[in-house]
Amino acid sequence: MITTTKNFPPGWYFKPWDTTKTHAYYMAILEITGSVKFKYFNLKQHHTEPAYFTGITKHVLYPTDWKQPLHHGIRFPISFQTTLHNHCQTYSY
Repeated sequence: MITTTKNFPPGWYFKPWDTTKTHAYYMAILEITGSVKFKYFNLKQHHTEPAYFTGITKHVLYPTDWKQPLHHGIRFPISFQTTLHNHCQTYSY
């Protein structure tokens, strides 16, 4: 706890450098790698967008689990490409 408060003072929030990589981008990586299983809930049956979701951690992915060099990009499966921006079609460790 002391290290955390020393390195990340109160009021500090991480701001990603690449804002084109959305929340959905990172969630897709977690789903594809089998790290997290998400379950989505709608407020009403006729709503198309989920109101909230839950996630269960299934697997922690270590660098030794990665089947290629850590910096090489992997293309998202077609099912995920339609929900992501065109310029965010790959991910790496």
